[in-house]
Amino acid sequence: ECMHDGNEACTATYNNLIVTKPVLYNGYIYFLGKFKTKETTGYSLYKAALDGSSLDKITDVAEERIPLQYEEGLCEHSRLIIHKGYAYVSYNIGTSYLDFVQSGFARVDIQTGKTETIFKHDDYSKSVNYHLLAGYGDYFYYCDQNFSFSPESSTNICRYNIKTGESEKIVLDDENLMTFSCVNDENIYFRYFNR
Repeated sequence: ECMHDGNEACTATYNNLIVTKPVLYNGYIYFLGKFKTKETTGYSLYKAALDGSSLDKITDVAEERIPLQYEEGLCEHSRLIIHKGYAYVSYNIGTSYLDFVQSGFARVDIQTGKTETIFKHDDYSKSVNYHLLAGYGDYFYYCDQNFSFSPESSTNICRYNIKTGESEKIVLDDENLMTFSCVNDENIYFRYFNR
């Protein structure tokens, strides 16, 4: 008998959140929700029961003041993947030179809500857009690209060691457009389009 009108008791339309694609993990649905108040905007991590009986906010991942020239965007530049009990989150607050505030990549313990910032950028010309790919073994794989898409930018496939916290570039290709497919113990597989 819910009206699905964005009220706080409605797990389907809770507070009219703009959300990312959901992730199913250990019997719960996880997603990022973009929020906006009069002065701030950011992203929070949520956990929902499969039957819609509960919806809980785990933590705020990022929150920043809204700049004067800010246009509300969707969550297309924000992503979420869960690996070994941690949510890996990429986000952007603002998507153009005029309204850009910050881009980042964070790790969240989904049990405690403890958040660790892995990378964070607040300069548009030097900021990076992170595309989360997959978790495998002791690594988390992602692509990075200069957010301003400058002519000298390239796409890098990188991996982050979840035990040591070290990050390294493992595939760099300026000439081809790569699409990550999968990874195993020995190889990374990707499709590419030669421009």
